[in-house]
Amino acid sequence: MTDIEHCIRIIELHQYTDPIPSNDRMSPPSPNTFIMRYLPLFLSSVLVGFTSAQEPNFMQTSDGLVVIEAEHFQTHTPQGSYTWAAQPNEKASGGQIVKALPESKESFLKPEDFTTKAPKLDYKVTFLAPGRYYVWVKAQGAFVHLGLNGKPGANSQRMGGFPGNTLEWRNQCRATYGQPGFLDITQVGENTIHLWMFQGGNAVDQILLTPLADFKPSNDTNLPESPRGKLPPQPPQVNAGPHKEINPPQAAVTLEGAATDFDSKVQSYSWSQVNGPAIASISTPSAPTTRVDGLTALGNYQFRLTAKDDGGLSASRDVTVKVTPAVPPTVSVPADITLITDTALDISPTASDADSDVKIHPLTFNWEQISGPSQAKKKILNQSTLSLSGLIDGTYIFRFSATDFTGNTSFAEAKVIKRPVPAQTSIDATDSHIQYIGRFNEIKPKDVTKPVV
Repeated sequence: MTDIEHCIRIIELHQYTDPIPSNDRMSPPSPNTFIMRYLPLFLSSVLVGFTSAQEPNFMQTSDGLVVIEAEHFQTHTPQGSYTWAAQPNEKASGGQIVKALPESKESFLKPEDFTTKAPKLDYKVTFLAPGRYYVWVKAQGAFVHLGLNGKPGANSQRMGGFPGNTLEWRNQCRATYGQPGFLDITQVGENTIHLWMFQGGNAVDQILLTPLADFKPSNDTNLPESPRGKLPPQPPQVNAGPHKEINPPQAAVTLEGAATDFDSKVQSYSWSQVNGPAIASISTPSAPTTRVDGLTALGNYQFRLTAKDDGGLSASRDVTVKVTPAVPPTVSVPADITLITDTALDISPTASDADSDVKIHPLTFNWEQISGPSQAKKKILNQSTLSLSGLIDGTYIFRFSATDFTGNTSFAEAKVIKRPVPAQTSIDATDSHIQYIGRFNEIKPKDVTKPVV
């Protein structure tokens, strides 16, 4: 339904429902009365529909902001008897607002309701960077709903809690218990922002999107609208994959690249070697993922992935493969441990790897009992700590090993000596030379002039 057809439909719906003087109720209003009554609504809807449809995209500025004047939409979709219409407002940033008409108490809360029954405005925005964009809306009258690329936003429904008689900025999303509303932009280039009515009478002045979570616009200052236009053709965005590190005897790696182009299509890929201590062999240089062999010499190898789109534009990214000598891990454990009263023990080793990042290539650990009077009960805590129990008298040897991702292993041994508890001698408590019995019971000597033993 076009805007003109929609206006005519609104006029038809209102023709016999609006208050009509009693002497006119038995017959339709005269053509002049009819036109004068509904001409403002007709002209406002037609004007906003025609003046906005040809507007170019909003452009994200270098500070990341996107500021949209609500009356500058690209597409208007009325629903049922509801429509958006531009109206003058001296307090609005551009002198105009868009208002949902007719005013009513009917509200559309859920996505299945407002996407099918509430009027919608579309705004095309060219984003220069993907990411999370926090949403602010300057409006009045309850709430509004926002969405992205054909879908309502889970974190941008029921935006606001706007006052009923003044335009104010709000960013609370009542659908997520008042948390800041946001939209996640996943692709660079053109995206479409949607605005749905929550209730007849909603009025919107501006919509703002920012990557800054702590950004807060002022109600006393009107923000300038973002520039309009379209981006020139853009080259592909290339990713050559993560940097890699290997140790001999390994001499081959797989390079995993990729490229995307939001305004065109990637036509070709090309891998090449930029530098290195030796010439490597690239198996499939025209594919985004390829195997590289011949990395036998120590040093840094640099490879470049170039992608070209069907418009002839190209871009490149480099990746480095580091070939380093294989150095075994460094490990240590407590050397000699003696137990007397206890029969359980935890042994914590240390381990490091000088030629590799253990966050990328974690070490693997192992404990084994080499000797002892019996097989101890053991379990591993926190991947490397050995927890022992059930030790009987005697000497035990436990070996700790750490292995890096190239297979190099280092060892360290811990000796645990479990000694018997010393026998306790019977002592006469009446002996005046005895000051203590056991560990806690103090007995004062009978004759303090005699030496204490």
